[in-house]
Formats: sequence, C-alpha cells, structure tokens
Amino acid sequence: MKKLLLFSFCLIFFACKQQTSEAKKKEIDKMIILATKLSSPANPAMDLDKGIALYTEAEKRSEAIGYKEGLMSSCKYLMKKLIDGNGDNEKSLTYGEKTEKLAQELNDDEALAEVHEFRGSAYRNLGLNSEAYNEFQIALSYYKKNNQHLRSSSTYLKLASYAEATKAPQDTILSYFKKSLYEIERLPDNDKNILSMDEKYYMLSFIHIQIGMFYTGIYKPQQPELAEKYLLEALHILETKKIKTLPSKIILLNALGSFYEYTQQPQKAIPYSTEVLKLEKKSKHVNERLTAYMVLANSYEALKSKDSTLRYTQLYSDLSDSISVTQKKITDNTLKDISTQKDISYNNSIFKILTSSILAIFAVIFIGVLYLRQKNRKIRKNYEKLVEKLNVNTSNTENTSKVEKKASTFTPISDETLASILSKLNKFESSDKYLKKNINLSSLAHSLNTNQRYLTEIIKTQKGKSFSNYINGLKIEYITQKLYDDPQYLEYKISYLAEECGFASHQVFITVFKKETGVTPSYFIENLKKNRQTQL
Repeated sequence: MKKLLLFSFCLIFFACKQQTSEAKKKEIDKMIILATKLSSPANPAMDLDKGIALYTEAEKRSEAIGYKEGLMSSCKYLMKKLIDGNGDNEKSLTYGEKTEKLAQELNDDEALAEVHEFRGSAYRNLGLNSEAYNEFQIALSYYKKNNQHLRSSSTYLKLASYAEATKAPQDTILSYFKKSLYEIERLPDNDKNILSMDEKYYMLSFIHIQIGMFYTGIYKPQQPELAEKYLLEALHILETKKIKTLPSKIILLNALGSFYEYTQQPQKAIPYSTEVLKLEKKSKHVNERLTAYMVLANSYEALKSKDSTLRYTQLYSDLSDSISVTQKKITDNTLKDISTQKDISYNNSIFKILTSSILAIFAVIFIGVLYLRQKNRKIRKNYEKLVEKLNVNTSNTENTSKVEKKASTFTPISDETLASILSKLNKFESSDKYLKKNINLSSLAHSLNTNQRYLTEIIKTQKGKSFSNYINGLKIEYITQKLYDDPQYLEYKISYLAEECGFASHQVFITVFKKETGVTPSYFIENLKKNRQTQL
C-alpha cells in the first residue's frame, strides 16, 4: 500500500512539473511574439528597445528551463535586432553562432537560413563583402526553394547593398532591386510569414524608395523622372493602404525632400521636409530630423532666404554635435571573441571515400598538391607585394601621394570644400585616431567639421572605399607597418595585435587582415621572422 501511494505521489508530482514546464514555454512563446510585434518596422507603435529587452528575457527564461526552441528563436531575433538597432555587429555574430548550433540540433533549416541572412548583414556592415555575399546566397537558395517571398525580397535588397559596396555594374544593382520588388509583389496577403498586411506594404513602399534613390544617386546617366515616379509610388502605397507606420513615412518624405532639393526644386522640397519635422516629434528619429534640417537649410539658401537658412543651419549643427557626443560614449570592450570553429567530421568522411579506391587516392593527392602549390605561390606573391610596399613606406617617411579629384555621384561638393576635407582626412590618417574602437562615421564627420553625407561621398569617390573598408584598411596598414618595423611586435599574440589596432574581436581582425593583404597574420609574422633570421 505504501509503495502504491508513493508511486501515485510521484506520478502527480511529475505531471504537475510537466504542466508547469509547458506553461512556462507558452509564456516564453507569447513573450517572443510580443517582442516581434514591438520591434517590427511595420508596427506604428514600434519600440525596438522594448523588443530587445523582451527577447533577452525570453533567452534567460528558455535557458533556465532548457527550452531549446524558445532559446533558438530569442537568439535568432536578437541577432537581427542588434544589427537593426545599435549596429552591434560583433555581438550579433556571437548570437548567430549560438542560434546556428541550436538550429542544427533541432533540424530547423528555416532558422539556419535566417542565420546566414543576418550574418551576411553583419559581415557587410563590417566591410567583409565577399563573406557577406556567400552568406546571402546560402540563405537565398533556401528561401527561393521554399517560396519564402518576404525573406527572399529582403535578401535581394541586401545583395543590392552588397553590389553597391563592391562597385558592381549599375545594371547588377538594379537587377537585385527589381528581383526584390518581384518577390514582395508575389507575397500573398495571408502569407504565414507576415505579421500583418502592413508588413508587406511597408516593404513594398521601402523598395520603391530604394529604387527611386538609386536612379538619382548611382545610376548613370541619372534618371530623375524614374526616381520621382518610384518615390511618388511609394507615397501612394503608404496612403492608399493606410499604413500608419511613422518611420516608413518619415524616411519617404525625407527621400522626396532630398530628391527635390538635389534636382534644384526647393519649393517642392520644403513642404516634405517640414512634414518630416512634424511627424518626427512623435517618433524621435534624430537622424531623419538631421536630414530634414540639412534639406531645409539648402533649400532656403537656394531661395536666398537668409533668416531661414541661418535657422536651419544652426539647428543642423546643434543636432549633429549632440549626436556625436552621444555616440562617443565608451562602449563595452569585453565582447566575446567570435568562435568560427565548427565540429565537422570532414576528415573521417574523406578517409572513407579515399579507402574505396587506390586510384582515387592518387587522383586526390595529385590534384591536392597542384592546388596547394598554386595557392602557396599566390600567398607568397601577396606576402612579397606587402613587404615591398612596407619597405617603400619605411624609406619614404613623407606621404607624397596625390589624390585625383573625381566626380561626385550624388552630392554636389565645391572644390574648396573637397580640398579642405581631403586635407583634414590626410591629417586624420597620420594621427592614428582611426585606431579607436568606437570610431564611426558620425564622430569622424564631427571631428572634421563636416556632415556625414559629404564625408561618405568623398571617401567613396576619392578613396574608392566604403567608410568601414576605409577605416579597416588604415588599421591593417598600421599594424603591418608595426610588425615590419618593430621585431618586438612579432612576439605578440594575435589577440593583442587585434586590440592594438582597434578590433574588438581577434576573429574579425584575422578576416579583415587576410582580405586587405591576401595573407593571414600568422603567415605574415612567421615569414617576417624567417627573413630576419636569414639576415643575421
């Protein structure tokens, strides 16, 4: 009788425990759904900070009860939202590794595809374009196979951004935009992958905005008629579908204001930018307010209205200073190193394949030797080029390089302004200020006493790089010169070298180093040591 009572008690206990666990899982699922709605750009009451806070709480609760599905979902969304919100790409990549392992355990191919898409965005933001492209292609192959039009559309937009960053032909960029538009137009209003119809039409209007700006800013010869057509169509979508999302309308109105200001139609630009300032008071998008101030200042200057010009110029200057001060605050320098090593049973698989045939062994060895020889020659050539360049830099202490003036692709910049900013950039390059971890476009523009728009354009046309690639290039030039000039640096660990030149993660440092030089840091250091020993 006692055994029966004990057994009954255990059954009741475990049943209650199971019910409690299931209740906690449902609560976590609800929390994730709420966080997704709160952080969606298509939500008029969008609150990204609250969304991230809810995802973080869901992550903690899921870990506490071992709920892998909840943990994977919360980490996946945190990976995306950290990029969308504060641009913390390295932390996003850390969440990506965590999500990927969970998705593999749960055999969730859809989540894996999203990890690849979001990782591509982080790599692109870090200036690692080839890595970004590979990640986007992996994600896209899954999305297209499974008719996920929303995610396909989003990925094509990111590929357009990648193509622009890598200076691909303009028709390639345009084709990505058109494919993005095609995918979102195929999305049914009742698709399970969208929270509401607003999400579809928000995306549709956003793509029209991007194409409109492309026809004005990048496409040659510029097509102002097509640009205006796409921008006005975006406005038509927002108004006819009654989408109440303030951020999307503010972005669109700013795009229209910028377009009319650029095409020297200040009378049309002013109403749109004025409307931005009215809407922005409700949503507090300071960067959009900054753009509106600039458009209004330029438009009133074109109309020779001195008072209004001075007013908006001052407002622009004050807000720009405020943003710079905020962004200069010290960020967390204890980011975890990104571990990209994966457990792969590749060697075992190769062994099984090779043992099946003696002929296959000889073929693989022969091809492998040829490949390694070719690869080693290429790496050696890259190394020799780098050493030759460093030797020249050491001999010539003065920078005698001249920058040719190239045509601006969007913003008309006077010769005087161009010369002034280039002179300041040269001083910046020789000051080692680019080694700071928290350096960004806004802080550099502020220190050079110019605006982000001008600085982006000048770096793009005169340096031939995006801002991220420009800063990364300077950092790698600095550390390679240190390694070449100072033997003591050859004894330092890779993590120290990464810290020395301003990278928060040694893994990102290794990737950028190889991209910029064609060799890994370890290869470069090892060969420098060998060369020094032979010279003794």
